[in-house]
Amino acid sequence: MNTGLRQVLRYAGVPVDAAEPVRRQFGSRLILIVTVALLPLLIVDVPQWIFVLSQIIWGSGMYIGISVASDKPDRR
Repeated sequence: MNTGLRQVLRYAGVPVDAAEPVRRQFGSRLILIVTVALLPLLIVDVPQWIFVLSQIIWGSGMYIGISVASDKPDRR
């Protein structure tokens, strides 16, 4: 994970500096929440701009969740 994204996530309260189990749990929960929250939009008829916006939100949530869950600690 690059330093810019790490600083933004730190500012947002994401535990990017926590121990690996905490990061994995947070990342997994974020992926689950984003997927479950946006899943009804696939069933309900919504305008296309809302669907596109939901896909952008889902993609960014997945990217952050995977980045946090699979980030390796810095070797110093």
